[in-house]
Amino acid sequence: MLRLFQVDRQAQRLVVRGPGFREKILARVTLKCIKALPMSKHAKPLRMAGRLFFLVLLALVSGMFTGCQDTECASRLQVNGSPIFLNGINYPWKVYGGDFGGIKRWKKTGIATNYQTYDREFALIKNTGSRVVRWWMFPDLRGDGIRIEDGQVQAGPTLMNDVQAALKLAEKHDLYLVLCLFSFEAFAPERTDGGIRIRNLEDILADANLRESLLKNVIGPLARAIEQSPYGNRLLAFDLINEPEWALKGKNPYGDPVYYPLDSVRPVSHEFMEAFLLDLSYAIREHGSARITVGQAAPRWPRAWKKLNLDFYQWHIYSWMEEKAIYREAAPTELCAPIVFGEAPVGPLISGDERPTSSDAESERSGPGLSHREDGLPGSHTVPELSTNPAVSFQSMVQTMERNGWAGIWVWSFQRPVPDGANLDILKPTFVP
Repeated sequence: MLRLFQVDRQAQRLVVRGPGFREKILARVTLKCIKALPMSKHAKPLRMAGRLFFLVLLALVSGMFTGCQDTECASRLQVNGSPIFLNGINYPWKVYGGDFGGIKRWKKTGIATNYQTYDREFALIKNTGSRVVRWWMFPDLRGDGIRIEDGQVQAGPTLMNDVQAALKLAEKHDLYLVLCLFSFEAFAPERTDGGIRIRNLEDILADANLRESLLKNVIGPLARAIEQSPYGNRLLAFDLINEPEWALKGKNPYGDPVYYPLDSVRPVSHEFMEAFLLDLSYAIREHGSARITVGQAAPRWPRAWKKLNLDFYQWHIYSWMEEKAIYREAAPTELCAPIVFGEAPVGPLISGDERPTSSDAESERSGPGLSHREDGLPGSHTVPELSTNPAVSFQSMVQTMERNGWAGIWVWSFQRPVPDGANLDILKPTFVP
């Protein structure tokens, strides 16, 4: 921590000297907090330096760098100043990897160019009674939203226009967006698909120049553009990455179960992923005030991302999981943050005393061309049979979630409801006030 600062004795202040992007942002925000605190103008430089060092230590320990203020624990997210149980839906893409920035090689353009198409689909989403839309941005690196040119990561030429168009859609239909930056699929080995080189995200992050330019040229400007947008209030949160646990190997350092990565990825350590997500969170918080969350693959790793100081937790829950009935319990309070079920079936979750009707391992949500590896994971990957009245069963489940202190549910998904055969019409009796 000492390397973050040096004392400017003549100016009687601390200045940033840390070389890393994350250290610089952390130091700047901490200093911003310190400036707001009372201090004698007659203090001697050395004494002041010691006092400031203590304040920096206090800031780092207490989490002041996230907003310079304490926040009471809450079980609900606030929208327009009111706590609310947030129902919603995963969009999650119209063009995989191309909604934000397009894919020129495949003649795919982004939201701004195809505004009317997205407008029609958002009208359908609104009709379900959903309040929140979770939307993926860069699930892997096939799209033109993120480009590498002259040894630097750059934002694509249409990225910011597409982001503004997405916010405008949300404003028009009175919806709130959760923009999911990355997904575990980005850690698949480098490959070529349809003439496009799809690079491995770890390789980019391992290059200090590429890593820093990603944060400075894409993530920071993205957060700033949304903060300054007339529709910026329509961003509920940034989801840093979708289901990162599927791209992890080895032990969890916080006492949660070990990780079992998918065969389709080149897994990284928890420490590597945590450092990346910290970089993302610092970049976002330096340039905006958006909430931050992580779309966790399952509730079994509740403490995995506690170091990120998330604004709310987001657990994905499906009927093949051992934790499928967790919503029947009171939401845990030890995390001191709301917990949303960020992915869930369109219909009731199967309970332990109910019998599945299929063993089709692909019927519940997985990424394009991916199947979730079951090695070492408890529970069976099965599809629940919809009851004779799925709308009633779904409504009962959601009411139980709300009653037990959970913060919301976002079903999977607009394009492909699961389980197979589910109909989005069952959402309306529950989601519409």
